[in-house]
Amino acid sequence: MRRRQQLLAQAGFKYSGQYTHPVSRIEQVAQWRQRWYRSPLPFVSDGVIVREGREPPGRVWSPGKGEWLAARNILRHRG
Repeated sequence: MRRRQQLLAQAGFKYSGQYTHPVSRIEQVAQWRQRWYRSPLPFVSDGVIVREGREPPGRVWSPGKGEWLAARNILRHRG
């Protein structure tokens, strides 16, 4: 994950490392999402991405089979 953060920073995503946090429970994901949803951010965001620190090599990826990654669009779910 550290290498991914370095590459994102080099590509101009300077806040990515600051807003990347390790979690071990779904409740932690919900807490971060709620915090970001309710607080001003220094960038535009339409959702949250949760991913494992490691992922399989691209050659074994299959459509719809990305168990190591989840995304949620927060704009669609405003109540």
